[in-house]
Amino acid sequence: FSNYVNSDMNPSDVRSMCPLFGKQNVLVMDDYSKEFHVSSIENLYKGNKEIKEYSILLNGETKRARINRFDGLKFYSIKTVSGQEVVFSNNHTNLTLNGLKRTDELTTDDYLPFNVTPIEGKGLGYDEGVLVGAFLGDGTIKDDYSLTYSLNETSKAEIMSEIIKIAEKKGAKININTLERHCTNVTITSKMLRGLIEDYVHGTNAFTKELDVKCINRSMNFREGILAGYYATDGGNHNRIYSASKKLIDSVCTMLTSMGIASSICVDDRDSSTTLSDNPVYCIRFYDMQSNASCYKDVFIKKEKESPRIL
Repeated sequence: FSNYVNSDMNPSDVRSMCPLFGKQNVLVMDDYSKEFHVSSIENLYKGNKEIKEYSILLNGETKRARINRFDGLKFYSIKTVSGQEVVFSNNHTNLTLNGLKRTDELTTDDYLPFNVTPIEGKGLGYDEGVLVGAFLGDGTIKDDYSLTYSLNETSKAEIMSEIIKIAEKKGAKININTLERHCTNVTITSKMLRGLIEDYVHGTNAFTKELDVKCINRSMNFREGILAGYYATDGGNHNRIYSASKKLIDSVCTMLTSMGIASSICVDDRDSSTTLSDNPVYCIRFYDMQSNASCYKDVFIKKEKESPRIL
């Protein structure tokens, strides 16, 4: 991206001037809906040739950008200790704790910044978010207008009660069926709530579920509800959430980034004799941005009041 072209930006803003890998995903604002969506740079370049410039996020602000293609460059894949992976050209300029560095100058002693500026968004609220998040963890769709949340009546009692209360407030029909082994099915019948789930959740089982990243355009309260509902169903301890769906983990990471929350990803691919399937289990951990407890080595993961970014 060259985001200073035909703009009031200073060409000396070198952080945006060096090539990124074509398959790198970026947040782009649609000029008509004014909402963000995720696309690879390659797809944008090969897409509508009439579109010469795009609106992208830069340090929490929307800037106009133009895509240029460069051939014959050497690219590096960079994986952080948090499990995030990006691909930059060898001469891409990176902001680190040790100042600006080219990609081919980076070492394992360097730290790269991540976003702490949330996208504000609008529409929908916390309650709707809880229903979406809990469905990501323990929900299934029936053939009619029903949604079923399968929850442990002991360990998931709190989120079960919250789901029922929200559904009642929305005027939904509710059926509670307690099964063996402390499992309770909470079935909600509502065209409106069924539509909400189908709008933001894709996939039919634990291996294929995915959060629609258009949620980043909705209110912070909605996204906070999604996180709370998902953590209450598929969460462990210390802000860890587990899933067998890589797409779900990636989409939740995108949502967390839109909220200004740092996260890390790891894979539990231990021998299948100790797990329920041969598929790996992914773990995402999100961090309390106001806490002094989260750190790596001697660098704390904390949002500083005087700075728009964190290292």
